[in-house]
Amino acid sequence: MKRQRLAAATPKQIDEFVDDLAPRGHRVFSGALDAARLTGRDRMVQALPAGKSLLPDGDFRDCSDIDDWAMEIALGLDEASAGALRDDRSA
Repeated sequence: MKRQRLAAATPKQIDEFVDDLAPRGHRVFSGALDAARLTGRDRMVQALPAGKSLLPDGDFRDCSDIDDWAMEIALGLDEASAGALRDDRSA
């Protein structure tokens, strides 16, 4: 059975980090759940028989998506480094 992809919601804390750090970009990878950290309603939903399939405990993030994003970052940093090196040599 193919896992249905869910749109990633941006955590509230991200805006604070973006303001402080001014990153080139960010990405949220959904699909991980630590059941021990659930509270209240979510814990009750997971305790139901159908809840185990709605909120499975574990890390189901798409590793190839994460690897692709990491490669984009690495290539971007490599290009930025090469540009800075060229600028230093021409100065």
